[in-house]
Amino acid sequence: MATRKSLRRGIQVALASLAVGLLSRCPPAVARRLGSGLGTLARLLSPGVTRTMRAHLDASWGTALSPRALHHIARRVLPSLGATICESVSIARRGVDATLARTPIDGLEAFEARVRAGPRGVIVVGAHYGHWELLGGILARAKGGDALCIARRYEVEGYERIVGALRQGLGVRTLAQEDSLLPVIRTLRRGGALGLLPDQDFKNLADGVFVDFLGRPAYTTIAPAELSLRTGAPIVVATLRREGARMVLESGAPIEPSRFASHAEPARAITECWSRELSDHIRRGPHLWVWMHRRWRTTPERLHYRSLRRKEREEKRRRLAAEAPSPP
Repeated sequence: MATRKSLRRGIQVALASLAVGLLSRCPPAVARRLGSGLGTLARLLSPGVTRTMRAHLDASWGTALSPRALHHIARRVLPSLGATICESVSIARRGVDATLARTPIDGLEAFEARVRAGPRGVIVVGAHYGHWELLGGILARAKGGDALCIARRYEVEGYERIVGALRQGLGVRTLAQEDSLLPVIRTLRRGGALGLLPDQDFKNLADGVFVDFLGRPAYTTIAPAELSLRTGAPIVVATLRREGARMVLESGAPIEPSRFASHAEPARAITECWSRELSDHIRRGPHLWVWMHRRWRTTPERLHYRSLRRKEREEKRRRLAAEAPSPP
């Protein structure tokens, strides 16, 4: 069984590697059109995914948009995601500098000024929205390469290698979520940058709070806020989206941790602040966010259940350790 699974994964990785190799040789505009077509095909073959997205859109927007408008947004998500991913593969081979030379980006200078301001480091909070990988490359370029981006580690090593090569092409250095945060703290304290995409639900998140995200309470990590309070680095919320032949890099004024010193729960207040700002970005281009993701999966009840299960496992480990025979 394990051999069959390994063989299947090996074939999938080989096909993914072949697809990436072919896409990287396509001009970005061609890759974008191919990706849009693949996304449309995925939508047609996955009606359940469209229903999930529509349910999330309904719950977040309520009556602010008509059912027809929400349906239109849901239909555009996968084609937009496919176009972005395929274009990102093409861009990674050409590099950030070549992309900036060919593609006008509105808001680029304002973003660079914000992340370079002063001798301190900066934490850039983004989302799985628009061109998030290229945004990481632009951040690294703005800080002269002294930037880290935290990303989840893929279960399949082959996928990790493929994605890692693409990010390397964009000049992005990554750190896995499970790794020590010591390199992050050192980077921020010497004036470097950290890029984060904390807009998703993390299954085993322990340091989180429920804050409003796109109109609904969402369990959200306080790691960006804690790092900001610990190092003094401000948080800049930023997203990058394509609009026709141009791109728009939208970034807000730095969220200074000193503003929240008098709050009873400063980490929560900072998290509420950047979550609200990030929600506003997504609402301006809702078809560019990953509405199929179960962002609101964690509820207070589910969190309580996880806590109980965690305590049960810890008690079982202690009991087994106590019952283990002593070495002779």
